[in-house]
Amino acid sequence: MSLRRKAISSALWSAARLGVDQVFLLIMFVLITRKVTPAEVGSFVLVSSIIELFRLPISAIADAVIRSSDNETPNVAFWSSVVFAVVAMVLLNVVVFFAGPYLQLNNQGMIFLAMTTLLPLSALCTTHMSLLLRSFDHRVMTICTLAAGVCGGLLGYVMAVNGYGTWSLVAQKLLAEVVYVAFSWYFARWVPNFDMTWNGFREFINYTWHTFLSSSTGVIGVRLQEFILGVFLGLQAVAAVRVAWRLVDVINAATIQPMFAVMLPLFGAVRDDKEKLDRAIYSTTVLGSLLTIPAALGFAVVGSDAVEIIFGKDWRTAGDIAAVLGLIVPINLLTSVYSRSFSAIGLPNLNALVGFAGLTVYCAVAIAASYLGLSYYAGLAFFGQVALLLFQLFILSRRTDMSARRSIKAMLPSVIASVVMYAVLVGLSHAGLIPATDPIVHVAVLSLLGALVFVAVMMSLFRLHTVSIIRILIPK
Repeated sequence: MSLRRKAISSALWSAARLGVDQVFLLIMFVLITRKVTPAEVGSFVLVSSIIELFRLPISAIADAVIRSSDNETPNVAFWSSVVFAVVAMVLLNVVVFFAGPYLQLNNQGMIFLAMTTLLPLSALCTTHMSLLLRSFDHRVMTICTLAAGVCGGLLGYVMAVNGYGTWSLVAQKLLAEVVYVAFSWYFARWVPNFDMTWNGFREFINYTWHTFLSSSTGVIGVRLQEFILGVFLGLQAVAAVRVAWRLVDVINAATIQPMFAVMLPLFGAVRDDKEKLDRAIYSTTVLGSLLTIPAALGFAVVGSDAVEIIFGKDWRTAGDIAAVLGLIVPINLLTSVYSRSFSAIGLPNLNALVGFAGLTVYCAVAIAASYLGLSYYAGLAFFGQVALLLFQLFILSRRTDMSARRSIKAMLPSVIASVVMYAVLVGLSHAGLIPATDPIVHVAVLSLLGALVFVAVMMSLFRLHTVSIIRILIPK
């Protein structure tokens, strides 16, 4: 099977896998938010944020396995992640036991203890999952995700309807991770051993360290935002921002993540051929823009109403924030493409540099929003991401021989078609021509009409560009 066909097949299976995962996660999140107050959600966010920060090194280890082609790296990755996870779990519980009251976690001790078990569970399956991803075996990954989503989702739903509140989400996460471990070991057919060398371990740590720095700074920045907003604006502000980002994550999962899952193995396979690498970057960017740009502008129209429908009227503020944050999705596409290209060509230190710049941006946005008010947060976050992208493109032009001009220019047709779509939807809404009596019907009609307008503009004004995209999707 050709590399292009493997990449396209993997992207399609990855889309299915992420779709299943996001649907179950969103359903559970909606069930929880409808049964607890925004302040309680904010309190739970603080717990999960801490756990997610300590899962980042394990994710960085996964990138090293995907990029590698030897048999030693998986062994180093497995044992490194297991040792780190166990030590982190113990230390976190010791710290929370003594410092819980000062961290506003004194009433969340048992939840925190349960959540920390996610660390060793993740370590037990990350290397096996990475080996499946390295071989483009996203079909098996989809089966694993489906099984984990169904098992965890059913348990969480049963607990939610019986009044277990936040424990429903905790149980869903734990059972899903247990299923991941079982299925990944079964399908990967790989058993770790101690066949490792010091040089191999040193190279692995060097690559993983830079990858961790680049991937962690963004997540740390988001979590620091939540802590800063919580201190100055209260837990309800934290909950509103988390719900808004949760909806943006769904858009990311539907548009970017299927390609993101195959970017590193795809770019890594052609990293020694500049022409093929440029072509892979171009194709990925063009395909991504066809999804992300109309999704972002479409969500800007229906986002507020959609959040109110899903979560209830108490979350209208989160909907207004999410409608603006959705515009960040196309920016995420470009930052993802070039961060993966940096990793593929063996320059993860450039990602670390961009990551530290992003951490500064996140903190600046949170501090400014705390001073100006929550209503300014979304706009500040958007312009902060634009500034971060410009910095990344500057690094790209100065430190590598790659150019972003061709890829960005190829996004213009999707931009123009999406702007026309946005103008039509807003114009018809203000003219009262879209049914607004039933919010669900209103959102559904706008979404369908937006898709039709976008396709019509692409086929009428940019037929050749659209045909070229179709050719990209046809395996040779």
